[in-house]
Amino acid sequence: MAERANFQTWVLRALFLGLVLAILLHGLLPLDVGAPRIPGPDLILCLVLAWVQRRPDVLTAPLIAGTILLADFLLMRPPGLWAVLVLIGSEVLRRRAYRAEATPIVLEMGIVTVAIAGMMIAQRLILTILFVDQPPVTAEMLHFLTTVAAYPVVAVASVYVFGIRAHTGDDGGLRT
Repeated sequence: MAERANFQTWVLRALFLGLVLAILLHGLLPLDVGAPRIPGPDLILCLVLAWVQRRPDVLTAPLIAGTILLADFLLMRPPGLWAVLVLIGSEVLRRRAYRAEATPIVLEMGIVTVAIAGMMIAQRLILTILFVDQPPVTAEMLHFLTTVAAYPVVAVASVYVFGIRAHTGDDGGLRT
């Protein structure tokens, strides 16, 4: 039984890495020839937060930090800053997920919105203190809104397409 749970955990980790690589590949391909009007959502962040909320045992801290750091390098963001902020935010949500029972989606949306806002504000503050050029505040707000709007879609897809259901701490399996 333990081997099956361990195998399933590794399959889910491989699935997570595959999804992240697909999202990164899509982001790197020159599919849009014009300038984007609305910044797209951070689907990797949505994926990390949705999976940490449902199965905190699957995504380890090194896996989260490594994938976000890879995204930082490939998407030419300041390396490491967003990875650290996402890691802190995901660990806060992981601790909450281990203590909480099934959370209604509205409450989960509120918690995730606050977490995303905190991460984005912290990033903006740190980059301002370090005198790093940043996109306009309106672009950052649109990016925040699209990310928050994409979270429920990613969460529902995680549950119904990939089977990432809420974790129960006692049996190590999936809650039905």
